[in-house]
Amino acid sequence: MKVLLLIDGNNLAHRARHGFSLSGVDGLDVSVTYGFINSLQSYLSMFAPESCVIAWDAGIPQFRRDKVPSYKANREKDDTYEDFLRQLGELDEGLIHTGTVNIRKYGMEADDLLYHAAFLAKGKYDKIIIVSGDADMYQTVEMDGVFVYNPSKKLMVDRKYINTEYGIDVGQYVHWRALQGDKSDNVMGVPGIGPVRATKLFQKYENLSGIYYAAEGGETKMDERITEFGLENISKNVYIMSLKEDRIGARREVLRKTATFEPADAKKFKKFLISKGFLTLSSGVFYNRLRALQAPALSRLERTPVICERRYPVGM
Repeated sequence: MKVLLLIDGNNLAHRARHGFSLSGVDGLDVSVTYGFINSLQSYLSMFAPESCVIAWDAGIPQFRRDKVPSYKANREKDDTYEDFLRQLGELDEGLIHTGTVNIRKYGMEADDLLYHAAFLAKGKYDKIIIVSGDADMYQTVEMDGVFVYNPSKKLMVDRKYINTEYGIDVGQYVHWRALQGDKSDNVMGVPGIGPVRATKLFQKYENLSGIYYAAEGGETKMDERITEFGLENISKNVYIMSLKEDRIGARREVLRKTATFEPADAKKFKKFLISKGFLTLSSGVFYNRLRALQAPALSRLERTPVICERRYPVGM
């Protein structure tokens, strides 16, 4: 089976940051560096991909802040953040020798890069697996052959999971989340509407337009809250949460970066691991997995349009 593995770099790095407590040979914290590489080793063994792409956050796209100024304004940097960045720099030094394609572009989030990498790879692989604990990525499973592996829950998310777990079709997922907002990203939703109530509304009224106009007509239990929040604010939430439209040139950046693919250099990577004291990660099996990685097979579209502005998303 031909598999493309896409990894949410920051999500995995933060998991390592909170999941390990390790010091290196120089006494500095190596929890992120070690934990990330340890997880990479596990996923290469678990999924045996032909190619691997790792996407990284590098700032917030301006169109999201323009529409919803509060977007991720709640993200505070603690005293350990500088050390976290230091370890991301260490990872860069090692990952360059692994045969993985690492994509980081100022003003782009990993979510956008991962979605459009999957979009460009459609039909080229039997399976495209995205490793991320970010629920925003679940909208990608609407594409044929795309799955999301949630490392926290240790489960594979597909269309059936969305339907069984949330009681909605995957095509409704972004709108379903827009109604609720996203506390982790500091995006407000309709007060009092959580997953259960949102599901009931979608099952009865089918879409956001149906829900809103029912509220205007006094048909729902949340009439006042929905109408006070307003269709415009709900639409803005859809706009910033939806990954389908390429508003920042993510496809172009994915194509540009994958074109620079270099095969793994096991000797240099082994030297890196030894220099960090990661002897338990230095194994022939791991190196063979890395050597097997190839350049990602992507559609070389003649045009990869960037949508610069759109007032409200379609599909309301």
